[in-house]
Amino acid sequence: MNTLRCGSYALCLLIHVNLSAQWSATVLNPEGTNFSSANGVNAGYQAGYITVEGANHAAIWTGTAGSVVDIHPTSGAILSYVNAVSSNQQGGSINATTGPSVQASLWSGTAGSHVSLSPAGYDGWSIVRAMSETQQGGYVSYAASLGFQYAALWTGTAGSFVNLHPGDIYTTGSSVYAMSSSQQAGIGRVSGGWRRAVLWSGSAESVVYLHASGPTSLAESGVYAMTDSAQGGFVNLTGGDSQNHAAIWFGDPDSRVDLHPTGATRSEILAMAGGFQAGFVDNQAAVWTGSEASYLNLHSYVTSLLGSDFTQSSIKGAYLDAGTLNLVGSASDPTHSLTYAMLWTMAIPEPSTYGLAIGLVTLGLVLWRKRHGPAAQGRGN
Repeated sequence: MNTLRCGSYALCLLIHVNLSAQWSATVLNPEGTNFSSANGVNAGYQAGYITVEGANHAAIWTGTAGSVVDIHPTSGAILSYVNAVSSNQQGGSINATTGPSVQASLWSGTAGSHVSLSPAGYDGWSIVRAMSETQQGGYVSYAASLGFQYAALWTGTAGSFVNLHPGDIYTTGSSVYAMSSSQQAGIGRVSGGWRRAVLWSGSAESVVYLHASGPTSLAESGVYAMTDSAQGGFVNLTGGDSQNHAAIWFGDPDSRVDLHPTGATRSEILAMAGGFQAGFVDNQAAVWTGSEASYLNLHSYVTSLLGSDFTQSSIKGAYLDAGTLNLVGSASDPTHSLTYAMLWTMAIPEPSTYGLAIGLVTLGLVLWRKRHGPAAQGRGN
């Protein structure tokens, strides 16, 4: 998607107001459950998990709470989760009754379609955290050292597993959290468990280090979302998550842009689509369009539907579909231990809308100049 760059503050303000007015929100939490989360979205559907009789079940929605479909495997699973989606498949994990206790998993829209991606030789946990149309990414581990994760890539079967873990400085693990059509991104861990943003192109040897060093050194960084041209996640200078700053990269460490809003404590990007980035700022759902100034808080749509007890929200998935930006995530009421899956949508204005905005601003400038005279050219002596 092309990114509109404003030529004047007046034009930016006009377009921002128009975009802000077009958001809507839907609670996806089905009746009778106190916990649900939507983690991925694609053309026409959303996916995540719901609580059924005290157990988390992988689930799919098509835009309303009543449309929920439980895709928990018909056998062999205690718990199940969807973390990511493509146009026709869902990836995540199950807590299994036999074999490795947590197994990377793939569905094709039904409970009976479940496939375990747990690769031979890795008897610990494995999880799918990201997907493209043809591949799945996440991590695998050994039972003897569950905390050491190996970044993983699959193409639909357990036997297709590729180990992406870069062994050099990443001595305490790695994981894929995001995928585009040709690349994978996530986190590598160095000595002490410190996190570093990394980017791959299908092999361990292809790793690119996005973590800045030298004069602009960061304590930690990580990628949680990406498009074909950009990566999004967090950076911080102090270590730990409490002061994370939302950030985007464009394939190398020097390209980093800090999106953290002035005055905020913590922000992260967890989802991207086209020129949009989404996640949270100080535990409230947020969206950006490539700059700190573009930040928009979407939590007000939560409180208008669920009330003021729902004080927290986050966006975890994003998809551009036929002129509509779709964002999914969850909203929480910590006092009453409630978490509800959410869907936010925004109609993307047609190019004619931008043309009208530009025309109005141009007319305003003409009238202003007629009243006040031509603007000064330079400072003069």
